[in-house]
Amino acid sequence: MISEHSSSNTVNMDCQTEKQVNKSVDWDTLPFTALSKIYCLLDDQSRCQAGSVNSHWHTAYKTPQLWQKRHFKFDGTSCDDRALNYAKSVGRFMRTCTATNTMHCERYARRFQGSLTTYFNHLFKQDTQLRSFSFTELKLDRYFKDIATQAKLTKSMVRFFKTQHSLISFDMSSSWMSESHGYSVLDAVAKRSNKTMRNVNLEDVFGSHMAIYRSADFIRAMVRFTNLEEVKMNYNCVSNDLLLAMGVSNANCWKTLYIKCRKDEPYTQVIRPSTWIVLQQYCPQLSVTMCLDGVYNYDTVKRILNPAIPLKHLEITGSNPEDTFKPDDTLRHLATSFGNTLKSVLIEVQASSFPVERGLLNLVSDCKQLLRLEIKAGIVNLSVMEEVMAMVKDRLQRRDPQRPLGLFKLTVDNMPLTYYQEMAAIFRRHSCTGFQLQYRF
Repeated sequence: MISEHSSSNTVNMDCQTEKQVNKSVDWDTLPFTALSKIYCLLDDQSRCQAGSVNSHWHTAYKTPQLWQKRHFKFDGTSCDDRALNYAKSVGRFMRTCTATNTMHCERYARRFQGSLTTYFNHLFKQDTQLRSFSFTELKLDRYFKDIATQAKLTKSMVRFFKTQHSLISFDMSSSWMSESHGYSVLDAVAKRSNKTMRNVNLEDVFGSHMAIYRSADFIRAMVRFTNLEEVKMNYNCVSNDLLLAMGVSNANCWKTLYIKCRKDEPYTQVIRPSTWIVLQQYCPQLSVTMCLDGVYNYDTVKRILNPAIPLKHLEITGSNPEDTFKPDDTLRHLATSFGNTLKSVLIEVQASSFPVERGLLNLVSDCKQLLRLEIKAGIVNLSVMEEVMAMVKDRLQRRDPQRPLGLFKLTVDNMPLTYYQEMAAIFRRHSCTGFQLQYRF
């Protein structure tokens, strides 16, 4: 009986406490700070429902900070409605717009095109002023083969971008636009955001078969930007005139240039050493990252990787079906040409019949800034590897002021068991602290 009486008292006290709390909290007039925290925990649909509670909650619902950043996925289905409703109702508050094309079937292309056109039209009518815009994987050449459809979508984008005066970042990588449409969009972006823009990503914006480097329209659009810090583009866009003109218009601002060179794009143009030298005079802080995707021929690699480039990061990737990649010659060229600038090297090419020999030793020995080295490219000479590991260990033990490798990652496939055993023994003999070694056999 005592326990039952105690339990009933506890329940009564809890009910009374809850009633007191409900009486003490006026939910209709919660402070904006509290309401904002509540809204931050809700999804868009729940926010809309909460915003209809009363006028006070609706006012908090319209707080700009709640709607400044959004990421949408467009796929040509009813899922697009979320982005359209957002743009139509609270799009004017958005400052960071991130969107991705996730459509995997051409049957939805017409609705997809309609969704995008409507989306940009809503943003235009809402007078949205973005700080950052990103729409990736648009792939117009694949999903919008009809020229009229592409033109309609481009027109809606151009109209919207012409109103933007505060853009800092612009990313339309993998758009696969036609030349004329791409120039129109770039020109629209530069119309009023030419002084505020800092980062531009044009990787795969144009089709890989296009020789954009020959276009005067592309140069005219790019040189309108005057405060760029980071630029990403394909090698088929790069020319002597472009680099020099951008160096002048972005003098002392430009810090990073990422260039991607694909096997299926034209890369016959020659960038003169004098162009890179003059560009560095205009932009002394400039560093270059190069990605060679499927470009293996040594003569081509040597021509593209001009010693005058302020190259800091290099990636060479691909399948190497013709077995033309010569890793050792490439490593020797890197050691000879970029000893004072190169910081990281990634070579991930399907096994080559050409071995990695003294070129690896030259690279580690001569590249004083090299911090990261990853190699997956055929056979590595065991005696050379012994010398490389001994050199790295010696530097660490002597605390050599020359900065040693921080990471060395090696992948070797299709070799005899004895080879793997000898390689593992080399790594064990020269293991040391302060150096990260990863290897996979």
